[in-house]
Amino acid sequence: MLPLSLFATLLRGSMRMFFAAFLFVATIPFLCALDWLPITDEDREAVASMIDPDAGAEILHRVKQIDDSGRRGVTDEYIRIKVYNEKGVRELSKIDVPYDEKTERIRSIEARVIKPDGTIINVDKKDFYDREIIKYGNLRVRVRSFSFPLVEPGMIVEYKWRRRATENIIALKLDFMSEMPTRRVLFRIKPQPLPPGFRTMGFFRHCGEHKLQRGKDGFAFIEMTDLKAAGTEPYMPLAADVHPWMVFYPTYGSPSMHWSFISRGLAAIVEETTKRNNKLVNETAAAITKGLDMPEDRLAAINDYCRIQIKNTDHDTQPGEQESSRRNKGPRKPADVIKAKSGDTLEINILFIALAKAIGQDVKLALSARKTNGAFLKDMPSIRQLPDPLVAAHIMDTWHFYDPAHRDVSTGMLHWVNESQVVMIPRERGFRWQVTPMSPVEKSPVKRTARLRLDAEGGIEGDVSITLSGHPACDARERFRSETQNRVEEIIRESVQARFPNAELSGAAIANLDDATKPFVITYNVRVPAYAERAGQRLFFQPGFFSKGRDARFTAESRAYDIRFNYPSLDEDDVVIALPAGYKIEEGSAPKVVDRTKWGRYSIEIALNRTKNTIIYNRIFEFLPVHMPAAKYSDVKRIFDFVHLQDSHTLTIRAGE
Repeated sequence: MLPLSLFATLLRGSMRMFFAAFLFVATIPFLCALDWLPITDEDREAVASMIDPDAGAEILHRVKQIDDSGRRGVTDEYIRIKVYNEKGVRELSKIDVPYDEKTERIRSIEARVIKPDGTIINVDKKDFYDREIIKYGNLRVRVRSFSFPLVEPGMIVEYKWRRRATENIIALKLDFMSEMPTRRVLFRIKPQPLPPGFRTMGFFRHCGEHKLQRGKDGFAFIEMTDLKAAGTEPYMPLAADVHPWMVFYPTYGSPSMHWSFISRGLAAIVEETTKRNNKLVNETAAAITKGLDMPEDRLAAINDYCRIQIKNTDHDTQPGEQESSRRNKGPRKPADVIKAKSGDTLEINILFIALAKAIGQDVKLALSARKTNGAFLKDMPSIRQLPDPLVAAHIMDTWHFYDPAHRDVSTGMLHWVNESQVVMIPRERGFRWQVTPMSPVEKSPVKRTARLRLDAEGGIEGDVSITLSGHPACDARERFRSETQNRVEEIIRESVQARFPNAELSGAAIANLDDATKPFVITYNVRVPAYAERAGQRLFFQPGFFSKGRDARFTAESRAYDIRFNYPSLDEDDVVIALPAGYKIEEGSAPKVVDRTKWGRYSIEIALNRTKNTIIYNRIFEFLPVHMPAAKYSDVKRIFDFVHLQDSHTLTIRAGE
């Protein structure tokens, strides 16, 4: 993934002299922290939210002020909340203020409780503490946590804090909605000074007629009132696609001019870095592609070399280990990356281009949109919309795309966040827009195998293997990447006990964590007491071991938002259950199946091996759509309800005479 610092890299040539002069006189701005607002009678007398009468608590005031006019961005935030009932008390049991320890610090934080009689209780400084909630490679997201003392309905609670970034913020996205209804939200920003030809723009999404206003103090601001709480539904689109937000960003001229500026800068960086391939690059390319003739095979080999042999310091470096010494420096030469066996995301992509150039293959460095950022908007020319570099190759009238910097992606695929996404590809004059392809579902199967023994008391025991390829494998690698062996075992145990609370696991392990050229494999031994229900001489059990205990996917009768999945899914289950000695299966109905349709397919086959007295259960569920409108919710729910019902199919066995 590409850091925002690429924007500084692209601008460096045109902005170096400007910023040198600017930074000579600029200082970190002195700002007074936001003061506590006076308590109004309206705040004090409120007994329920007028926006949502069922809300347990409501944000009365939310203020966010960003000053990016100095050497570092400074952000002050302030939130006041009215507690209406016990539900609101529970919602405020703990407060988390997130921050990225790599790029920012919390410099001050205060919190207090205001009772209905006006008594104020301040949160003691010793009651604030930090904890880590996200750890992936060199990404560290921490939160400053605390709890309000003795909160009761009718009270007002409020807190405020200041963040200081390690550099300028440059571009900033602001979300208006919160988890609670909000009476008033105010955003204020003083942007970074820009050289001639550049300007700071504000882009609004789902905001109605609201516009940015300019204050006399140099801050631009926008205020919104009476906002509902951000709604949540399972498998809903990203908040950016349904909730109101805005973004401040620097731009050069019209959207088309700005995208051209980005494209030219990108092409210039690649040209400067790869214009002379040295002996090491040529020899490395020849060794990688030896014995391969087809362009697709040669580029795939280069892609795997970059992913496997070159350490990505954007993913694998601890905070401060390397980036502090190289921050804001241009990319190194490809030969230096080969020698070091490490490079950042941009350097690894450029290495791919140099290696391809060495074998006579013309490829381009492209920038891709990211699915998790929401829909790409061409009228908002911000590099934040194209955060991920890819390599694009035009072979036999078809564009092929490679992701050499992402080691967790399976060979021949992109990360799912970059599939079906807009990409910008530089060319001699200007650039072209393309859309990346969606991988076929057959590249991302989840194959689950179980060899189990059912005992006469209804318990079941045996070995389980789950083999993931493609996108599920990538997700699993990212999930387990930074975990210890003890934590790996704990995660696997928790996933099984979510379905079988009394399950006992042993031997839990994972394989191929660091080799994306192979499937990711999870194995364990499991024992589940009382898996089958006993009634006299009969045992009733579900042969679908991997489906048992799972809740229905969709339970609500109606839907407000569209349905969105990350990628098409394909589950293949292979279960063999040895029956207890002396037990025989009684006749019963078979589950229904669905032959291939537009949405996919579903089939179950159940057989009895009389010689071994085993049940053989094979299940396939393929679901192809990834985005369905809310108007089609009843159809989608009907499909998943049908699958859930068939998955619950039960067999009966009886002890013989």
